[in-house]
Amino acid sequence: ITYRAVPDDRDVRVETGGLALGLTASSAEAVASRDAVIFGEAQSTVIALRQQDAVNAWRDGRVAEARGMAQQNLLQLRAIQAAAPMPTRAAQIAQFERDENAISNVSAASESGRAYGLNANAMHRRATRSATAY
Repeated sequence: ITYRAVPDDRDVRVETGGLALGLTASSAEAVASRDAVIFGEAQSTVIALRQQDAVNAWRDGRVAEARGMAQQNLLQLRAIQAAAPMPTRAAQIAQFERDENAISNVSAASESGRAYGLNANAMHRRATRSATAY
């Protein structure tokens, strides 16, 4: 699946293997027919992009905004993990918790903050390409 992330004006590609497609009569039927694992992987990829945005906001000095984004991302990931547990997602959650800790407790302008931000965003970029990046 390839789509364009409008806010960032970038292409996103999710590769999950073969997918069966079908028609449904309602959005409720569509939601009920989702494969929880595939949907979870797709959502995890989208949330990795949003976490990258949170780290960028922190690096730009928008700490309160970054903290709110990171907390929302964690809530969503935990909900997905509860619906379709995956070891790779547990690792992603652990990374997001480290991000939230850094956002709350480290100055992005400090040497350690700059290093953390660069490393975290490199990891989040890899995660949009591979489910095992974390």
